[in-house]
Amino acid sequence: MKLYQDGLSARAKLWGTSTNSIEYRERMVKDLSTFQDHYHEKITTLTDRQLFLQDKIKQGKSVYKTNKQLVKLEKELAQFNIKYFSVIDEFASHYRYKGHTSDDTKELELRPNKRITPPSTGISRSHDHIKKARSAPLIKED
Repeated sequence: MKLYQDGLSARAKLWGTSTNSIEYRERMVKDLSTFQDHYHEKITTLTDRQLFLQDKIKQGKSVYKTNKQLVKLEKELAQFNIKYFSVIDEFASHYRYKGHTSDDTKELELRPNKRITPPSTGISRSHDHIKKARSAPLIKED
């Protein structure tokens, strides 16, 4: 157990964080790297296909069919979007603490029935409202 704690402490110092959050941070980095690798794989496939079709058009091989394929591919590229949690397991333990908030939790955090009280800047918190002294009335003398 001591050896594990020493290793954890050394990794935490390397990351500039505490031993409590080092495992969370390492898992987040691993997930982000996995997502980036997946994204790179998908986008590279599309861009390689685009370059291939453009070269085929330049060579003059089946231009009409290739143009249709290229237009379709450009539409796919314009709509290209990969959701983070479609690649990553959102139920992993490190998402319970930070980064992902469920819809139920968001709804509870809105606190729709919370009573609104005006802010108080006075020393005594027993009064909700701070009364300002009335300024002297302006009297015009003729």
